[in-house]
Amino acid sequence: MTVEFPIERAPGVAPGRSSASSYGGLVWTVATALDKTLDFKGQIAASFEKIERVLAQFGTDKRYLLSVNVFLSDLGSKAEFDVAWRQWSVAIPTTGRKGPAWVRFCHPEPWWRLPLWPQSLNDRALP
Repeated sequence: MTVEFPIERAPGVAPGRSSASSYGGLVWTVATALDKTLDFKGQIAASFEKIERVLAQFGTDKRYLLSVNVFLSDLGSKAEFDVAWRQWSVAIPTTGRKGPAWVRFCHPEPWWRLPLWPQSLNDRALP
């Protein structure tokens, strides 16, 4: 017996890659600025725009984010990123909920260099 999993995929910029996948009402996506000549703020804005565009393709938006992983190449720029994050994430509701609707994790290393997958996302309950 074959079991079908209705997975939807949004094409990525390279053959064989997806910029997002959806299954069971959940969407997974990744965003980086394609234009590396942009300054830091420009790359942040381009990444946020891509996230919003991809979520819209699947009929949803940032108000329904469950978690966000952020990888910064330099944690010295985290304060600047935090300003942009607060401006962008203001539309994510927290009213009437116990704790935030999302978790954000910043790390200076790409995920493949981390010794273990961040436990703060997988094993810790929200307050």
